Amino acid sequence: MKYVRGSVSVFLALTVTLALSFCMVLIESARENTMLLKADVIYDTGVQSLLAEYHNRLWEDYDVLYLDCSYGTQVPNYELVKTHLRGYVDKNLSFDNYGWLALECTDMHLTDVLLATDYSGTDFYLQAVEAAEESIGITYIEQALQWLEQAEAVSDMEAYINQELSQTQQAIDDVNGTEVEVKEAVWGVDKNGDPILLEEPEYETVDIDNPLDDISVGKLLLGQILGDAEISEVRVDTDRLVSNRTLAAGSKTGSTEDAGGVWNKALFCKYILDHFPCYMDGTDMVQSIDFRCQLEYIIGGKSSDAANLEVVIGKLLLLREIDNYLCLLQDEARNAEAEVIGTAAATAAYVPWLSPVIKQAILLYWAYEDSVEDLQQLFQGKEIPLVKSLGVEVVSEFSLNYKDYLMLLLVLQQKDTLTMRTMDMIELSIREEQSDFRMDGCIGHGVLTGTFEDTYDKTYIITKQLQY
Repeated sequence: MKYVRGSVSVFLALTVTLALSFCMVLIESARENTMLLKADVIYDTGVQSLLAEYHNRLWEDYDVLYLDCSYGTQVPNYELVKTHLRGYVDKNLSFDNYGWLALECTDMHLTDVLLATDYSGTDFYLQAVEAAEESIGITYIEQALQWLEQAEAVSDMEAYINQELSQTQQAIDDVNGTEVEVKEAVWGVDKNGDPILLEEPEYETVDIDNPLDDISVGKLLLGQILGDAEISEVRVDTDRLVSNRTLAAGSKTGSTEDAGGVWNKALFCKYILDHFPCYMDGTDMVQSIDFRCQLEYIIGGKSSDAANLEVVIGKLLLLREIDNYLCLLQDEARNAEAEVIGTAAATAAYVPWLSPVIKQAILLYWAYEDSVEDLQQLFQGKEIPLVKSLGVEVVSEFSLNYKDYLMLLLVLQQKDTLTMRTMDMIELSIREEQSDFRMDGCIGHGVLTGTFEDTYDKTYIITKQLQY
């Protein structure tokens, strides 16, 4: 056997080379994984620090978490978000960032932004629902949904009542001012046998005192219910608020999370009830003391307390009128009384055939009077039954105070209208301290993508969710 001198040395050299190459690959791989982990930890720490910049007033007063990307400036700006994040990232990179573990953040992107006002405020709505769910039990919500069921049963009669009002008013107005013959002409014949008028016919102008003319509306009704109580005359420029102005839009596309059904809506209405003042509340609950009737605004959407109270009183009056009218129809004694009065009035006006119409007008006016009395008691802090006409036993759960009735009116509102007007009131309150605050500058979700490079030009891309 012939041996070649130096063959073992060559073999060892080749083997060591392969082993060293493998070791270097392992070392470089470990280094890259270390750099990736470093970039991820630093970027995640920066994003968490950014999330800690949530708007304090939104959280403390309204239990929702949002990042205000205006940062107190006049215009919301995504670049400010990236600037703040870069500040946190660069600060964390400044520690032990040298040699072969040196890392630099070269670029950042903010995408898929979802603002509080996007999709008719769905994200805000869901945050508010979650806040309400955590703070209250289910008993009140179940009770409120029972109220809604009863109220809807009565409200189904609204079209009928409005039609009765309109037709009754029109029938009496059509007759008033016309002339009716109250004494017929007397005819005879002369000596030639020709007809001759012996007595002229007599006519009377119909003048019926229409009870429906005494139904007050607007400011007259407001004074009738509230008496001499003072109402703020402060007016709000609603064109500057969320529900009326053109809003900024985020970049998140596609379907949003399901807002849920009537249960979530009832929770949201309870959230509104707990976070905003109404006419009956003291000033200790009012964030914006000048604009006191904030719950009424969410229902009415008008620019002044008085106008919003008019809307609320009008809705409550209608709800009570329907129920009181149905009660009157079931009351034989009052029906008989109305019939007697109607017959007497029609006979006195020489239109006896109109007595059923006058009776109907009297019943409708009585329903209005009973409803005004109900509302007067309601604004005195008393409870009144929700429905009496359906034969429901009047127990405490169906006797409602003013705020309970507001809860009912809120649930009957459209979800999108409720959501946007709620954000109107949040803006109005916060603008007392931050004059340019905008709900459409509040970020609830976003995707932050950061690009890092090491000293060997290796790129690392980190993506994090910006979401509360």
